This record gives sequence, structure tokens and C-alpha cells, in this order.
Amino acid sequence: SNRIIRTRRRSGRVGGKAAGMVLAHRMLVPRLEKGDPELEKYIRIPDSWYINTGIFSDFIDSNELFHFHAQKYKTREDIEKEYEHIAELFKNASFPEDVEESFRKVLEEIGEHPLILRSSSLLEDNFGLAFSGKYDSVFLANQGDIETRLKEFIWGLKQVHMSTYGPAPILYRKTNNLLDFDEKMSVIVQKVVGRRFDKYFFPFSAGVGFSFSSYSWSTRIK
Repeated sequence: SNRIIRTRRRSGRVGGKAAGMVLAHRMLVPRLEKGDPELEKYIRIPDSWYINTGIFSDFIDSNELFHFHAQKYKTREDIEKEYEHIAELFKNASFPEDVEESFRKVLEEIGEHPLILRSSSLLEDNFGLAFSGKYDSVFLANQGDIETRLKEFIWGLKQVHMSTYGPAPILYRKTNNLLDFDEKMSVIVQKVVGRRFDKYFFPFSAGVGFSFSSYSWSTRIK
């Protein structure tokens, strides 16, 4: 719970992706208490912090951006056209001082280590509704003095938040009869797992695993 960033002004939750990670962690940790030295040489669980949906709601409230709630009922053309100008509005908007201070404390704890801000909306990664690739996730180099890192962090967070109103997720919601759902965005802040090579930082490999695939592109997949 000390890894959840929240505000007292608005209640909030973590999204589907974050909830799944927390649940998996609680299930696996008791079984892995003894540890496996050979496995631990190669496997790292990224340190994570969770910005709940109350931060998103508080941001919308304090900057009077309520009109974006109506984006989902507009035509595709209007959604795409207006989304081109949303970045300017979000850049000029600001988080309350106490929320920014919470972000600063997290960055001071993390230090200069690359980060990813991962979208975790309330609808994302639900049963039957993956929303894969519909919302934005943002990588941050997270280098330099604290004020520079905080500025980049806040802009990255805004990018994830504003993707809530993008054409891709809204049209996906329309297809699945979810337009009337009050969609809100939480964000997972994770330290990127990898190693430094000279001036670069990256993992040796990357991939994705599926417990179930609804799209069988090969006859070998059942």
C-alpha cells in the first residue's frame, strides 16, 4: 500500500493491469520464499509504484477538462481531429502541488534509473477485453537533476492520461458496447529491468507470454 500514490480529494483504484500484477505477486511470493538462486540470476521483478485513478480525476477536476468526457459520443472524424490538439491543453495543465510533491518523493527514492509509465485503465486487461495497444505507455530516461526528471515524469504521465481520450480506445469501447462505462486511468511506474552498456541501457531480450491466445495464426496453436 505504501507504493500506491493517491490524493485525499478523490477516491480511486488501480486499473486492470495493475490489479493483475498485485494479485499475481500475492499468489507467487509465498511459493517463492525459499528462492531459486539459478532462476534469480536471470529473472528480475521490476520495482513498481501505482498511481491510482484518483490522481487522474483530480487532474481533470483541477484543470476543468470535463468536456473531454463527451469525446466518446462524437464521430470518429471529430475524435481524431480534436485529439490532435489535446497535447497542447494537457501541456498547459498542471497537477496540484501536493501531488507533484508525491511524484518528487518517488523519483528521489528511485534515483537516476530508466522508467516506464504503463497505462492501467479500469477497463484494461479485463476478462475478454485486453485493450492491447489502445493506450499509451511512455519510457523515460530519468537522468539529470530532480527538477529535470520531475518535469519529464509529469509530461510522460500526462501523455498516458490523455490517451484515455484517443480514437483507438474509444472506438474499441464502442465496438464492445462500453461507451457508457466511466473509464478512468491509473498508471504503473516501473523501473526498467536491464543493464548499462556504455551510454546505453537495455535488456538482453524481450517478449510477451500468453496463457490463452484468441488469435491462432498457426495450425500448431490450439
